[in-house]
Order: sequence, then structure tokens, then C-alpha cells
Amino acid sequence: MVAVLELVVWCVQVYSQSKYWCYRGTSLVLAVPLAAVCGLHFACLVFCRVWCCVPCLRVCDIEMQCIRRFCEVQYFAAAYSIPAGG
Repeated sequence: MVAVLELVVWCVQVYSQSKYWCYRGTSLVLAVPLAAVCGLHFACLVFCRVWCCVPCLRVCDIEMQCIRRFCEVQYFAAAYSIPAGG
């Protein structure tokens, strides 16, 4: 009976240690490259936003300023031309 109990305890310890080291090995093999890929992807997104999207939006904002002012004038003219009280 004692030998069976020692065998069970030994099996549990072997299982626990093998699970622990398999987890660490898998984490080392997969997590480091995955972190590098995620970092590279984030860097590409930030590069695209800083050097492509933001300048394009600023150019559009500058170029469309006259159209925006025209629309604002039309909007306010229409809004204030409605008689109050019906």
C-alpha cells in the first residue's frame, strides 16, 4: 500500500514538473517570436499613421477650408432665416 502511494506521489510530481517545463519551453519558443511580430506590426501601423495618414488629413483640412466656410455660411443663413414662432 505504501509503495502504491509513493508511486502516485511520484507520478504527480513528474506530471507537475513536466507540465511546468513544457509550458516554459513552449512560451520561450512561441512568445518571443510572437512578441517580435506584434512589435513590428505596431511599428508599421504607427509609421503609416505618422507619415501617411496625418499629413493627408492635414492637406485635406487645408484644401477644404474654403468649402467648409461656404457650407457654414449656407447653414447659418438657412438656420437664421426661419421665422421664429411659426
